[in-house]
Amino acid sequence: MRVIRTEIFFDNVSHIGGGARRSARDNPGIGVAFFGGRVLDDFLSSMLLPDPQMVPKHDLRTVEKFLDLSLRGVESSLRYTYSKYLLEPIRNPEQVRLLLNAEIVVEESPPHWEIFKALVSKSPSIAIGTYAGMELAGSMPQLMVLTIPFGIIAVSSAVGISKALEAGLNKKVARVLGQRRQRQ
Repeated sequence: MRVIRTEIFFDNVSHIGGGARRSARDNPGIGVAFFGGRVLDDFLSSMLLPDPQMVPKHDLRTVEKFLDLSLRGVESSLRYTYSKYLLEPIRNPEQVRLLLNAEIVVEESPPHWEIFKALVSKSPSIAIGTYAGMELAGSMPQLMVLTIPFGIIAVSSAVGISKALEAGLNKKVARVLGQRRQRQ
């Protein structure tokens, strides 16, 4: 399976979390991975994320919060309802706005750019959770998974996307999309 990655890094991220990984503190950024393939309307995010938190349609505030926490290297705090980071306001509103308006490479043959915010608005399903291959490893980052008719998009800190791909996210997506195609 072909994976197209887009990564966006910033020099001026405020309020990096005390529990952030060193790599997030040294090089804060967001990673986006696009996996091409036809996604059916009844796709279940739980196939990739055990016990995902579903984001209500058009809930841009939760998406913004996820992007901010990912930039700060503390996106894993989303799984804890008592986390102090969930109570804080968005600390990097300018960077989050830039991310929402950033162009992300997707492939519909040929590859082209789409504004991230437009992909969020088109997505029938958005979920946040820990990738199924990583939930046992303590401080594994959270992923935000968006489904769109022509593929799946995974978003996290740049390091988080790298770790998820290293743990086999691309192979899992290929299996899930392949299984779905066989049932058609």
